[in-house]
Amino acid sequence: MSVKPIKGTNGDITYQVLIRRKGHRTVSKNFKKKALADKFERQTLTEMDNYGFVDMSKAEKMTFKEALEQYVEQVTPSKKGAKTEGYRSNAIKRHAKFVDMSLARIRPTDIRKYRIQRLATIAASTADQQIVAGIAGQD
Repeated sequence: MSVKPIKGTNGDITYQVLIRRKGHRTVSKNFKKKALADKFERQTLTEMDNYGFVDMSKAEKMTFKEALEQYVEQVTPSKKGAKTEGYRSNAIKRHAKFVDMSLARIRPTDIRKYRIQRLATIAASTADQQIVAGIAGQD
């Protein structure tokens, strides 16, 4: 557990946080400012101590679109309503602005904005079904 400065090839200094705790995955992240690195280290250690730490590295690398496509390919075919669920996921991919965002960056406000946008062209129940199928319905 440490924050250490790392000098880049162009002379810039970044600060690397490296946390290793038994029972948790190793966490490593770089920051341009030491204060941000210290804050991240404190927050992460507190979360680990309270068993609330969630490793978001995979969620930061995968977009919503990639996750939805993976779900449609692997899970949807085994469902009774596979065809309908496929239509709903395609509608989300066409209309939602957050499809190209990483999973870790999507916020409830993004989903709310999508619902409001869709209500201009479809019924509220249809918009809700699309949201559930594309977001919450992924077991």
